[in-house]
Amino acid sequence: NFPLKFKVFKIVIPCFNAEKYLINCIKSIQAQTEENFDVVIVNDASTDNTRDTALSMISNDSRFSLLNMKSNNGAMSSIVSGINHLAPNDNDIIAIIDGDDMLNIRKALEIVNKTYKRSDCLITYGNFVTQDGKTINPRIGKRHQQRVIDQNLFRKSPWITSHLKTFKYILYSKINQKDFRNSRGYYWETCYD
Repeated sequence: NFPLKFKVFKIVIPCFNAEKYLINCIKSIQAQTEENFDVVIVNDASTDNTRDTALSMISNDSRFSLLNMKSNNGAMSSIVSGINHLAPNDNDIIAIIDGDDMLNIRKALEIVNKTYKRSDCLITYGNFVTQDGKTINPRIGKRHQQRVIDQNLFRKSPWITSHLKTFKYILYSKINQKDFRNSRGYYWETCYD
C-alpha cells in the first residue's frame, strides 16, 4: 500500500549537445502554472555550449540546478544521477523531460498533478507533437485496453507510452539499482525517445 499524497515535482532534464533546444525546454518549465517543482539539468559531458546555455537560463531561478558529468555515459546514467541529486521523498513525482523537448502547454504539470491527486496511480505517460504540430501515432498517449492491464500484457502490446513520463519516487525506489547496469557495470544504453 503506497501513500499517495502529492508533495512536489522533481524534474530531471538529461541532455547531451542540446544547446539549440535547451532554452525552449527551460522556458516551457518556467512558464508552468504549477510552480511546485525542483529541476536538475544533467549535462552529459556535452561538447557544445549546453552548459553555458543552461547557466544563462537558470542563474536567477533557485528551483533549477545544473549537474555537469565528467564523461558521457548516456541517458540512463543521467536520469539516475539526476534523481539522486534531487534527493526525492517517496511521494514526490519524478518527471523526465529531455533537453531537446518542451512542455507545449502551460498547464502540463498541473494536469499531471491533478491526475495523481484524483487517482491511485504511480506512473503516468502522455502524448507529444512534433515542432510542426503533427502527432506521430494517434495511439500514443491513449489508455491501455483493460485486457492488457488485467493480464499484464504490456510487453506484448503496441507501444503507446510516451512523453511526458512521470512516476512516484516510491515506485522507482523499489527497483534494484543493479538492474540499470549491464554485466560489465555500465549503464544500459537506451533508445530513449
